[in-house]
Formats: sequence, structure tokens, C-alpha cells
Amino acid sequence: MSMPPPSSCWDSLMSALSSSGRPERPPATMLSLQEQLIAASEHAGLERLRERAGALQRELDGVAGETEAAEAAARAAERRAAEAEGEVRAAERERESLREVEEEIEAMDRRIKLLEAIVATITPNPN
Repeated sequence: MSMPPPSSCWDSLMSALSSSGRPERPPATMLSLQEQLIAASEHAGLERLRERAGALQRELDGVAGETEAAEAAARAAERRAAEAEGEVRAAERERESLREVEEEIEAMDRRIKLLEAIVATITPNPN
């Protein structure tokens, strides 16, 4: 009795069983065994898929948490940058104000020197 080469796992099992001298099972029992093997294989496959889905969900949750933290840090950095820009504008306004005061002081100083020169020319020299 020559059998063709096995084409599936089930065929391999059946070939091994029939060549070992054991009597072949009736077709109804074989379907039941085949169904059991398929169900066990599907169950194991589903379990692996569930575990992988759980791992991927945990990884996704971790990435989402990191993304939220990065977005919060970016918002905080933007706030600090806006505050720094406000401080720079305030410092520039203060510098401009100080420059105007300095110009006023210089103008007053020139007037004082002019007045001192006028006073010096109209007052008699004590020598």
C-alpha cells in the first residue's frame, strides 16, 4: 500500500498512524480528532494573538503617555518662551525710557553749563 506524500499536518498524522500498523479510525472519529486538533490549534493561536494584542495595547498606552508628557512639556516651553519675549519687550521699553531720561539729563547739564558761563561773565572777578 503506497501512500502519496503528506500535504498537511493532518495527512502527516494519518500517514504515521496508518504506517505504524494501527488500524485506521472510522471517518467520524477522524473528523472528531481532526476537529479537536484544529480547535486546539485555533485556541493556541487565539491565545497568542490575545497576548500580542495586550502587549501592543500596553505599548500603545505607554507611547500615548509619553506623547502627552511631550506635548505638556512643549506647551510649558512655549509659555516660558512667551514670558521671556514679554520680559525682553519690557526690558527694551525700560532701556528706551532710560535713554530718554539720559538725553534729558544731558540737555539739562548743557543748560546748566551755559547758565554757569553766563553767570561767570556777569559777576565781577574778585581779583
